[in-house]
Amino acid sequence: MTTSKLTQHFYQCCVNHSPQGLASKGWVVALSGGLDSIVLLHLAVKYLPAGSVRAIHVNHHLQEKSDQWAQFCLDQCALLSITCTVCDVYPASNSELAARDARLEAIQSCVGASDCVLMAHHANDQLETVLFRLMRGTGAKGLAGIPVSRRFGVATLLRPLLTITRTELETYAAEQTFSWIDDPSNAADDYDRNYIRHHVIPPMVERWPKAVTRLQQTTQYLADQQQVLESYLDADLQSMALAGGGLNIELLGGVAHPRSIALLRRWFECQTGQPLSALAVQEVFERCIAARADAQPQINVGGIVLRRYRQGVYCVPHKVNDVEDVRSQALMVPFTDWRGGRIGVTASSEGFDLQPGVEVVARADGMSIKPKNRPTKTLKKLFQEAGVPPWLRSNWPICVRQNEVVAVPGICVAESCWIKSEEKTAFTLTWRAF
Repeated sequence: MTTSKLTQHFYQCCVNHSPQGLASKGWVVALSGGLDSIVLLHLAVKYLPAGSVRAIHVNHHLQEKSDQWAQFCLDQCALLSITCTVCDVYPASNSELAARDARLEAIQSCVGASDCVLMAHHANDQLETVLFRLMRGTGAKGLAGIPVSRRFGVATLLRPLLTITRTELETYAAEQTFSWIDDPSNAADDYDRNYIRHHVIPPMVERWPKAVTRLQQTTQYLADQQQVLESYLDADLQSMALAGGGLNIELLGGVAHPRSIALLRRWFECQTGQPLSALAVQEVFERCIAARADAQPQINVGGIVLRRYRQGVYCVPHKVNDVEDVRSQALMVPFTDWRGGRIGVTASSEGFDLQPGVEVVARADGMSIKPKNRPTKTLKKLFQEAGVPPWLRSNWPICVRQNEVVAVPGICVAESCWIKSEEKTAFTLTWRAF
């Protein structure tokens, strides 16, 4: 790949994942200081809108020179006139998994809903990942490799170099005379991925010179097939959805395996942006779906708690009540961030009449609404009838105009504000709690 093709690929990938325009996002480079992330940093500064790029460096404190590497990243960003935030973390161990978890958690804490986090994974990383997952045991989704993009907490994660080989990045960096850090831990064979990198891939490439490129094509084929499968799963999940993002486990329990497992995993990923392990799947079926109707089990999955309420299972952050105490703000298209969650505002054939002056406010005692074709109800009664778990009610967004409750996103719209699209633009309001 020539330099012009590499830069064009980077730019086009960013364009494809920002439908509202490059300037609509804050671009955050996950900067380790290594060759890959340094190339990514320079591409971002050169080809993305001025003032929209910043960097985050995570200091794991696992190497003797960790502080020097942090300073190197600060200096590189200063030369490019962009901000660099250094996050200090102290992983529970020096394992790959502990360092990765600490790093991702630190980056997530520094980004918002309009941010796109850029990570420098490349085609060789993809090959290592697929081989590692193959040895560990995985399904079709795992063999599809690292996705180009995914949800990342409230933000988006994008890997615009995923089809670029390490050799191509080295060539580009040499042409541009970049400076970077060589982490000595990358040579340690006790890390599984390093062993694959140094002892498995070289003989593969010697025997099959195009192994990296061919595997990249294979993972793309699998990813395309996975996308088709997920479209069918999403259609099924619509009929199983409960207010607040819950999943109707009574309906799920009536679906045969392995389809029910695929539905559960897809639902969890849509809610959290994280995969659900085979062990967690088994625990959910045993402790939630097979539990008594009045049981209230809780299952910890990473930073998420799976809780049951009535006939639904819900994903809840560990600190569900530890959210910003916003009292009111304007309702905006296409989404409005609210108390750690997001209100989706999308055009539809019929629905909410979004007039000037609509605000999102916190729920207050005595509030009521008259839904379309239904009698007036208090919000307390409305939440009970909708099966909204008690722990979600206090942070649920309420839309008001001139002191009248005109919508409760994800539940109902007031009769006075319900319209069809032939009259004017109508909107559907959804609510994702985090």
